[in-house]
Amino acid sequence: MAKVKPKQLPQKEFYKLLDELYSIITLLESKEEVKNFFKDLLSASEALMLARRIQIAKMLMAGLSYCEISNEIGTSFATIGSVQRWIDGGWGGYFKALENLRKKISAKEAESAKYYNDPFSQIKRRYPAHFFISNAIDDLKKWHEARQARKKKKDF
Repeated sequence: MAKVKPKQLPQKEFYKLLDELYSIITLLESKEEVKNFFKDLLSASEALMLARRIQIAKMLMAGLSYCEISNEIGTSFATIGSVQRWIDGGWGGYFKALENLRKKISAKEAESAKYYNDPFSQIKRRYPAHFFISNAIDDLKKWHEARQARKKKKDF
């Protein structure tokens, strides 16, 4: 594919092309769809370059130095500096995306910790038929608590 320089395109066409790209990405409904789209769109090296920029951004935002980042993932100071400039003077995309990722990971860890801290609850989930009555009582308690909460809400 011939290399196109953004400044050579009319501004209207430039923004139209990018808007269409962004729209297509937002219309994808699952991680699998996004993954397949980017596999079709990008070469393996292009995808790796983007993924490394995200890793660099995470490390910069965690307070690591250029030397630490360079030693860790083997990238140049110029690349690290480029990502740093986008973090500092960009539109907040790196920060927002990484913050959303951090929240999702934290929620996942909290959810898994809730299930894995109690070995008995693991057994109950794995063998629900053996714990039918116990599970039914637990479900009834949850239903009752939710009902009480709704009732309190109506009273106010």
